[in-house]
Amino acid sequence: KASLGTEIAGWVEAGIVPEYSQEEAELNDLGRSLEGKLPKDIVRQIYSGKLIKEPLTLSKALDEYEAYKLDGSARDREIKTRVLRIKADLRSALSKTKLETLPLSSLDRSDANAYRDCLLKRLKPNSVQRHINTVRAALNLAIAEHGFDFVNVFVNLKIKGSGTTKDDRHPLSDFQVTELTPAFTSDPQVWGIFAALRDTGARLSEILFLKVGDVNIQERSLRITPNELRRLKTNSSDRTI
Repeated sequence: KASLGTEIAGWVEAGIVPEYSQEEAELNDLGRSLEGKLPKDIVRQIYSGKLIKEPLTLSKALDEYEAYKLDGSARDREIKTRVLRIKADLRSALSKTKLETLPLSSLDRSDANAYRDCLLKRLKPNSVQRHINTVRAALNLAIAEHGFDFVNVFVNLKIKGSGTTKDDRHPLSDFQVTELTPAFTSDPQVWGIFAALRDTGARLSEILFLKVGDVNIQERSLRITPNELRRLKTNSSDRTI
């Protein structure tokens, strides 16, 4: 653009510089003037008038997913931390080259399996499933947004032992609640959180991010609804207790 103007730069960006045209001749002249001053790959693109697009890597796909998920809420920090941790694990399991240099289309099932096996060395199956769900979602977004036609290698990845059952989490017994209670009585704020969790059965985040307007003293109720500090896990979680 600096050397030949916006019109020729527009043809190059579109990738349709006419053959044997004045535009092509000017690009050839520019290419010759830059030989030895710029890397050969760049000079070659100037000669041809066709730019080689930088490949979309796994790292960039995760960056795009992060940008898509961020919404200015309190969950943004959690999302950034999760993506950063996933990148570190992928780098360890696959290599920096596969994470940051090679295009997504070069990944195969063995790479997905290697990432899964690396996580299973230190995490429980359900935690591994959550990490893989994020990577799978990032690739699905990239495939859809960029019009790729390759298969997401992280889809239907088998993780032995993952999945919840009715026996995974049992409610606390009355005896256990009684035993726990003294540990929360010294701090009024902590006691309020504990008592609300104990008496409502609500999730921790639902209680931590309650607002004054969610509490109705007259009706003796709490309104659990989305706000700028937190989302709800499911649509049916929007409720009054």
